[in-house]
Amino acid sequence: MIADSTTSFGVRGAYSAQVLNDIGIKNVRIIGCPTAFRRNNQHLRIKLPELDTVKNVGVTVRREVSPTYAQDIQRYLTLHRDLIKQMAGRFDVTLMAQGEVEEKKMVFGTDEQKEDAIAALKANRWVSDWYFDETIEKLYRERMFYSDVVADYEKLVRQQQLVLGYRLHGNLMALANGIPSIYFTYDSRTVEFAETYKIPSYDVFSDKPFNLEDYWDQSLFDKYNRAWFETYGEMNIFLTENGVDHKMTETGRRATDSVLKVA
Repeated sequence: MIADSTTSFGVRGAYSAQVLNDIGIKNVRIIGCPTAFRRNNQHLRIKLPELDTVKNVGVTVRREVSPTYAQDIQRYLTLHRDLIKQMAGRFDVTLMAQGEVEEKKMVFGTDEQKEDAIAALKANRWVSDWYFDETIEKLYRERMFYSDVVADYEKLVRQQQLVLGYRLHGNLMALANGIPSIYFTYDSRTVEFAETYKIPSYDVFSDKPFNLEDYWDQSLFDKYNRAWFETYGEMNIFLTENGVDHKMTETGRRATDSVLKVA
């Protein structure tokens, strides 16, 4: 009903487009996510500084996990833990939480609520066995950031020179402000998103260890820069052809430049 009532149907990436095509919805346009265009600057580009000049790094935290999101929960959590510790050992790190209750308490809670949060994390078998050790606890107490206000995240990411980790939208907020970001992919959703925008990404379930230097390559981010510009154009066309008022600017792309029907 939704697809029949609109000129086009916006999706995150090729996988979603194919799933819809398989059930007969063919008027699909790949537009990524509106968060990517928050700054509404079609000329936004990521340009890497020299790695040895990087001081401030945000790590996006997604500690809550289930079999829905991760094929191997132990791998997901231990790698998450190791990433935080690795980055904290090299940079001035901020842990960027979004939704988990215990992480919120670590920022906004009373002393008693903070201790309750720590106790709850230690009581969770997965978390205590594979994630929450003494180093992580110290970082949670000293380096955790959370806000209910989107603008606060935007202000924070502008102070970073790199944002990486497990949060799709936390990472995307950085990219939307011209800050380099590396995605850690763990499900079809995060993989599809990284593929749409050609974002440098690391597969959490790969056998290859994560090495930041492997991703600090301007040519990788130039692929993102091109894909972002093209997807900006798609979003502009999508809003226009569906009669939605917007402030995006023309890129020179036309509706006929993109085939709406999935092959």
